[in-house]
Amino acid sequence: MVEIIGKPNAKHETHGHKHGKDPVWNFTTEFAHFSEGDSLRFTIFDKDAIMKDDVLGQVTLSGDRVANGFIGTLELEKAGSGVEAYIEVAVRPPLVAPPQTKVCIKGASGLRDADWIPGARRSDPYVVCEVVGKPEMQLVTPTQSHKTQPIWDFATGLHMEADDTLVFTVLDPDVVKNADCLGQVTLTAAQLRAGVNGKLPLDKAGKGIKAFLDVSIEPNSEDLSRESRARGGHPLACGEDSRQVRFFQTGKEYLFVRPERQSLVQRGLVDSLEFETYLEYVLRVLGGLTGLCFSSRQHSKAVPKLPARSDSREVLLRAEAGEPMLSLAKP
Repeated sequence: MVEIIGKPNAKHETHGHKHGKDPVWNFTTEFAHFSEGDSLRFTIFDKDAIMKDDVLGQVTLSGDRVANGFIGTLELEKAGSGVEAYIEVAVRPPLVAPPQTKVCIKGASGLRDADWIPGARRSDPYVVCEVVGKPEMQLVTPTQSHKTQPIWDFATGLHMEADDTLVFTVLDPDVVKNADCLGQVTLTAAQLRAGVNGKLPLDKAGKGIKAFLDVSIEPNSEDLSRESRARGGHPLACGEDSRQVRFFQTGKEYLFVRPERQSLVQRGLVDSLEFETYLEYVLRVLGGLTGLCFSSRQHSKAVPKLPARSDSREVLLRAEAGEPMLSLAKP
C-alpha cells in the first residue's frame, strides 16, 4: 500500500503476490490530491483471510525526496527481528503544481485531560480536518502522545473552492469507545478567503475549558481572482453571488458549468428559477392563447436537463432543448 501521510483517503493498493518472498508488482498509479511537501508511506502486508493483515515492512519517503523525484531501493522498517528487507520504487513528482489552499495545523493549547484517570494527563490528541461535503479531502494529523499542548506542524494543500467550509476537530483516541472530542472549530468560506493565521478558540472543549487550535490558512489566489472577475461583470455571473448562474433562453448564449458545480446549477434551473424567467413563461403562455406570441414553437421548449457528471473540465449547454450537448475533454 502507498499512501499520502495525513490524507487517509489518498491511498492505493497493489494486487496480491502469492507465495513469494521476492514479489514483483510493476504497479503504477497516480494521486489526485497530492500537494507539494506531502510524504509517501509504503507498507507491505501479508494478506490474512481471518485475522488482520501482517505488516512485512514499512518506509516513508519524505516530501523533499518526493518533490525531487526518486528512483531506487528503500530499506524497510518493521520487517522483523534480524530481517533486512527492501522495496524498489519510482516516484515522479507532478510537472506542474496546481494552485491549492495551503493548510497548516501548527498545534493546540489548553486541551483537557481526557484520560479516565484524573490528573494522568495521558491525552493523545490528533486533529481531523474536513471539507464540508467532500469526505475524500479529509486530513488527519499524527497523534501526539501524552500531551495537552501538542505541536503537529502538519502542512499540506487542498483543492478547495471559494464556497468551501473547513471543520477542525481535536480528538483523543479511545480503545474502548469512540474517540473523545477535545474541541472543534469551523472556518467559513469568508474566513478562508481572507486567510487565517493564529490561535482559534475551540468549541466543545469541555465545561470551563478554554482551549485553542493554532492554524494557518493561505487561500488559493487563483480562485480569488476568478471570483473577482465574475463579480466584476462577467456575462455569466448573476448578482453579487458568484455561485448563481443565469439561464438564457434566446438560443444564442451558452452556459459553462464545471462538473463539480452541476448539481448546484441543476437546483438553480429546476427548483428556484428567477422571477424574470417565471414572468417570461407566463407572458409566453398568454401570448400563445391570444395569438400575440411572435416567437416560433421552437422557442417554447422546456429547460434542458444537465448532462451526467463526467470527467470533463467544462460542459457546454445550449439554451434550447433538443440541441446536442457537447462535452469538452481535458486538454
